[in-house]
Amino acid sequence: MVQARLGEVADARRRLDELTDRWPDRATDLVVLAEASVLAAEGATADAAKVLQDAATADAAAGRVTAEAVTRHQVARLGFPELVADRLAELAAGSDSPLLHARAAYAGGLAAGDAAQLSAAGEAFAGFGAHLLAAEAFRDAARLLRAAGRSRPAAAATARAAAMLQRCESGRSPAALGPEIPGRLGRREREVAVLAAAGTPAARSPGGWACPPAR
Repeated sequence: MVQARLGEVADARRRLDELTDRWPDRATDLVVLAEASVLAAEGATADAAKVLQDAATADAAAGRVTAEAVTRHQVARLGFPELVADRLAELAAGSDSPLLHARAAYAGGLAAGDAAQLSAAGEAFAGFGAHLLAAEAFRDAARLLRAAGRSRPAAAATARAAAMLQRCESGRSPAALGPEIPGRLGRREREVAVLAAAGTPAARSPGGWACPPAR
């Protein structure tokens, strides 16, 4: 949950407890994503990845391709793309979903350290209106380009990330937070972003991390 990423770990944990009380079945997608977010915010990223991987394995066994792809994408976003890149590529090969292909491209690009592939994934996410996911992909591309000493394309990718975030008045993805893209979220923005991070239908779009509606 984004609250946890902003240093409000106790509040995020409280919110997770509320979700768990409301949906006792831990396998519920909403609870799984929220639990992983809180664990990651508490510094237990490996535990968060395991929660997600276990859920994705259950999704795979049940033939829930979309749910599996979304969950494995979250593992990549936590910083473990090598755990899911091959499986996402396999899912993409058997699917005609452009969004699933974008998720696979993101994980594959991150695992391979391929800035061009990440930028392409960012453009694909932007095309779906998933601006938060797009911002994250562009920011990862910028990081790789900067590390390679390619300052000009790195600056361009950072600008694209910032432009995507500007399209999002009410939310921000955890991985998009960073010194290159300044700004703080207000209370209402944090509330909506938490719902988006947890997967609440009212704050989600088919893009997975698209901008929640402004209020």
